[in-house]
Amino acid sequence: MIISDEHKIQRWVLATFYHSVHGDEWTNREGWIEINDNGVNECTWYNIMCDSSGFIVGIDLKNNYLWGDIPMEISLLYKCGEFNIMGVHYLLCSLSSLLPFFKNILVYQATI
Repeated sequence: MIISDEHKIQRWVLATFYHSVHGDEWTNREGWIEINDNGVNECTWYNIMCDSSGFIVGIDLKNNYLWGDIPMEISLLYKCGEFNIMGVHYLLCSLSSLLPFFKNILVYQATI
């Protein structure tokens, strides 16, 4: 399976996000960071929504025990229109400081 550079970048962004907000401690991390020969990709990871081309259009990780620092790289998900992290445990940065870097964000929900 050939993976485009854009898809490699989005997978790298999600991996960076996962490690920055302590994904190993999430309530549900089904599929995250799993790579195998069966073609499992980031569009099958828990609460990642993708369009028909496999680009991430939404992330919904509310009430999933995220804590840490949201990396600026998350803004590279340029097709992402929804980012929901309501009910997070503790974040070291304000997501609102990253919002100017999201080009297509339509729905943003967080309680920090």
